[in-house]
Amino acid sequence: MTLASTPTTTVSSKTYIHLSPSELASLQLRVYRHTSREPAPESVLQTFVDLINASFTGPYHDENFGRDQPRYRGVETLREDLDQPCAEGKGEGKGGWVFMLVLPSEGEKAVAGAKVTLSGARMDGGASIHTLPNPRFTPPARYPSSVYYLGALGTVTPGSGTLLLTHIKHFLSRHTPSYVLRAYTIAEWGINAQFSIPQESPLVRFFAKQGFEVLEYAWKPKGTWGSFYGGCLCSIEYVHVAGGADA
Repeated sequence: MTLASTPTTTVSSKTYIHLSPSELASLQLRVYRHTSREPAPESVLQTFVDLINASFTGPYHDENFGRDQPRYRGVETLREDLDQPCAEGKGEGKGGWVFMLVLPSEGEKAVAGAKVTLSGARMDGGASIHTLPNPRFTPPARYPSSVYYLGALGTVTPGSGTLLLTHIKHFLSRHTPSYVLRAYTIAEWGINAQFSIPQESPLVRFFAKQGFEVLEYAWKPKGTWGSFYGGCLCSIEYVHVAGGADA
């Protein structure tokens, strides 16, 4: 499903837009297919960049990345993310989708967004200092063959992140009845010398509530993604099987 391009705007700073339950319920999904040969409209990509950069700002982001480190430096960086080949350096990228939730009553203002791609290349940030499989993870007896990769999930409206993930899961289930949705999320900034599993991880907890499980913890060196401190990156996955049951 690819919807026609519509004018969208977004906020420019980390000023949260607090919506009432009825306003949250009125948010509408916009989905745009993107490939290197048939890219999503430039205006859509720019709106997505503006939205994600707005969501990745504020003291928490500045402390770990610095004020001059936006999530996306421009539309071209987003295109590179979307156009990654399924195998590093091999073949033409198959692209993916750009998802956004917009508020119709505010001129199609974009308040939440994420990308889903057919390649996970470069998403792990490169080489790790240390890796540790999650000792509590038990893989399903059988994995679906279709694998998608979720990235750049950002929101400027509390509650819309969960709603967007619900939309994305439903969209993928219509596209492919059974699938695996993989992603990476930060468990902890900095490097602890013992490489002990972080116990308090708000992002991991958020994804766990959405049905994601941690496969592996990977400690990344200083400078990964432009970070001042490096950090512990989790590979996570959500498994959906035909019939609506989640593994």
